[in-house]
Amino acid sequence: MGLLRQVGLRVPRKVLSLRAGLHRHTMQYLHIVCLLLLSVVVSPLSGRAAAYYLATNGSDAHLGTSAKPWATFAHAWSVMRPGDTLLVKDGIYMQSIAPTVSGTPGNPIIIKAERDGGVIIDGGGSRPALYIYNKDFLTIEGFKFQHCGEQSCASIGGHDGPNWSDRSHDIIVRRVAVEGSCFDDNCNGFDISRARDSLIEDIWVYGRGRYTFEAYGCDRITVRGAVVRWDGWRGNDYKSGDPKFAFGVYNTHNSLFENIVILDSAPASRGGDKGALYLPSNDNGKTAPFTSTNNNRFYGLVIVHNDGVGISVEGADTNSFNSFTHAVVWGNSWGLSVNKNARNTTFDHVTVGANPHASWFGTNNVSDTVLRNSLIFNNVGSGVKGPVSNDYNNVYGNGGNYAGYASPGPNNISQDPRLAYILRQEDNSPNKRTASDGTDRGATVLGRYVDGVLTDQSFWPWPNEERIKRDFCAATTRGFCSAESLTSYIWRYLGNPLPPEFSPGNGTTPRAASTNPRVK
Repeated sequence: MGLLRQVGLRVPRKVLSLRAGLHRHTMQYLHIVCLLLLSVVVSPLSGRAAAYYLATNGSDAHLGTSAKPWATFAHAWSVMRPGDTLLVKDGIYMQSIAPTVSGTPGNPIIIKAERDGGVIIDGGGSRPALYIYNKDFLTIEGFKFQHCGEQSCASIGGHDGPNWSDRSHDIIVRRVAVEGSCFDDNCNGFDISRARDSLIEDIWVYGRGRYTFEAYGCDRITVRGAVVRWDGWRGNDYKSGDPKFAFGVYNTHNSLFENIVILDSAPASRGGDKGALYLPSNDNGKTAPFTSTNNNRFYGLVIVHNDGVGISVEGADTNSFNSFTHAVVWGNSWGLSVNKNARNTTFDHVTVGANPHASWFGTNNVSDTVLRNSLIFNNVGSGVKGPVSNDYNNVYGNGGNYAGYASPGPNNISQDPRLAYILRQEDNSPNKRTASDGTDRGATVLGRYVDGVLTDQSFWPWPNEERIKRDFCAATTRGFCSAESLTSYIWRYLGNPLPPEFSPGNGTTPRAASTNPRVK
């Protein structure tokens, strides 16, 4: 009877009066009945969250427990309710995660790998591995998505048109790997389109696609902690000349992108603009609710060793109020480009170097572009080129520091920055504490941003390094695949090995000579 009282059930007095006269065996049966009643009270039907399991050797006739897991995601959707969790056991699954159910505010449905990195969702060469369409309050964690053929391998979104009422929203994706496999069709590795109020965090995306990662027609999404590499896209005859980039933010508004690494893109085999980070816009009919790319903020970017432009902003419609803060753009074919139809684009605390050309600020419906508190250094050709409001910059050691209507701002300097590491400024640098805000000119990319605020969490070493190295380098040897880790590769590529505070053994690794003759 105590069990019933513990769960809040009232025990009738008649039952209590019978207890004293019951035989011992009868009491045992009554105890069993109480346990059965208790199991009903705490079951999912009572509204309490439940945890279920899926395994490659499971059966949908099972109860969905860890010992008796289910076999298919489709069966899981038929049972799961808001607040429930599905834990997927290690293995390769030849079926998509395509939820037909949604969570509710405060009660998301969670689908996660029981062991991060132990679960591969395989698209079988013909279907998305993750497909979330017009669903909400879902959390996806710990998977690898691969082998999707001419489909975006991870796809989150909703229907075409301007109505937001039933698009995907409040989606969280964490600690996932995505391998894109699009070669001819207009598809991507990771695609989030026509979605809002969602978080994509600590992901890495590589492989083939028009874009490796694309956010299209989105509003108020956050992408935090992404490593992206573009590995090629041929395109069909109609699209082969179109732009192709590692990371695209297209017809998207009011979104936040922070702690992003884009590196080692492959040379493009066909025409069209190409590069690392691209902010285009276009009136594509009813395929998106917006025709422009507006009010997006970027913090903590590392864009290195890419074929094409590091950061490109342009539109068929007019993009406006996009900003880039603390970004390193180093060793690409070009640094910054604001080509056409863009206003109020701001670059603040950026370091642009070792590119054939540092920047191009166009005149075709381009206005109010700002470059400030930045280091433009060691570019073969022009440093600052085109009409731009620029001040508190250090423009030094370029083939030509200013060109094309550009001239030094009143507080610009041209002095050797005395860099030891590109990702920070040293105490003896003229950049130190001389920016307009009292901090350092140039980019400092040492801490992680969360919701646009710099935290005391270190940017380095990068999380999930072992998984990233294993996935990126399974079939590729270029770029960081020849290095010990992603972190060590980036620091070496930018001039010197890791500084002591980020080195294994807390500084016991000997300091090697600089790999960049312009870095002291």
